[in-house]
Amino acid sequence: MHSGLILPISQTRLNSYGNSDDGLETKLLNYFWNIELSQAFYPLLQTFEVALRNTIHQTLSSHFGGNEWWFDLPDLLGVDQMAKVNAERDNLERKQKPLTSDRLVAELTFGFWTSLLNRPYESTLWHTGRPILLVSAFPNLPRYRQTRKSDYGRAQLANTMRNRIFHYEPIWNRQNLRKDHDNVAEGLGWMSTKMQLASAFFDTFNEIHERGARYNRELLLDHLQGRPKRYV
Repeated sequence: MHSGLILPISQTRLNSYGNSDDGLETKLLNYFWNIELSQAFYPLLQTFEVALRNTIHQTLSSHFGGNEWWFDLPDLLGVDQMAKVNAERDNLERKQKPLTSDRLVAELTFGFWTSLLNRPYESTLWHTGRPILLVSAFPNLPRYRQTRKSDYGRAQLANTMRNRIFHYEPIWNRQNLRKDHDNVAEGLGWMSTKMQLASAFFDTFNEIHERGARYNRELLLDHLQGRPKRYV
């Protein structure tokens, strides 16, 4: 199993898939299991990111009188967020793509949308006396959790997991990985129970996490050694 795998992966990277007492085979199993876990986590992250940006955009557009260009309103966004909007606007123009609000919304990063739920926007957007906009964007948020901080926590977690997975970083050894997954799923449900249900249809994460790294050990060994498929 080891031959031919060390160079393409690198020993340095493999070292993050086990401790000093683990053998090379264990680290390789964890490496490929991490791929399985990341693959299984992806549908939820995709659904959450798309739902978050569209939910915030639609809520704020409606709040500001149907203005789909709400992000251009004076003094609404902070310097960093406005810089990101302008950078993506310039990027679309450079690519000679039509400049529409929907296209700009899609181009803005997950981090941008997450930042709009952070503390600086507590009073200007989400909690102006009553959590009206918060409830509009997150209609299924339990009453006892109707705070901007709750939504920010879920969005920040989803963004963290997205960045780790998309940059091929380890997630297999996170202490509460299954809880991380379930918390993101719960946050999606706060926006839309229908989207939460649709995402769950494709979601195999808990099953893969439950069976562990060694479930496919013999199958992987057979595959690498050219033996016929078998089922475990």
